[in-house]
Amino acid sequence: MLSEYEKQDLEAAQFDRLIAMVDVLGTHLTIFMTLISAYLVVAYMVGAKLTRPQVTLVSALYFCATLFELLLVIAITRGAIHMMSFLSEIDKTIGQTVILNIGGHYLGLIVLIGALVLPLWFMWSIRRNDKLKNS
Repeated sequence: MLSEYEKQDLEAAQFDRLIAMVDVLGTHLTIFMTLISAYLVVAYMVGAKLTRPQVTLVSALYFCATLFELLLVIAITRGAIHMMSFLSEIDKTIGQTVILNIGGHYLGLIVLIGALVLPLWFMWSIRRNDKLKNS
């Protein structure tokens, strides 16, 4: 059995780890959004003028890099949820927050997958627009 001091020390250490995980999560979400923004700018500015091999290369690089970041975001989020569930064993009030956050996790995943795929559709639609190809 843990003493009160040991329990609080363990909780504080786990909470510090959770804060660090959320910080890393924020960094990877920022990189994810930067990749999407860069691809959208390329699609809008020069997408219609690129050759098929160039579009294939740019799209493949975008997809791989963005998918890698998405997988990192998912792994870090799962780790943070696991950390919160561990903290809920120490403090029961945290357990209610974990249950609420799990539902948001799946909604966020759907949004991020949409954010990964929609720029590819945008590039496809830009390349199909004859007005932009001629300008």
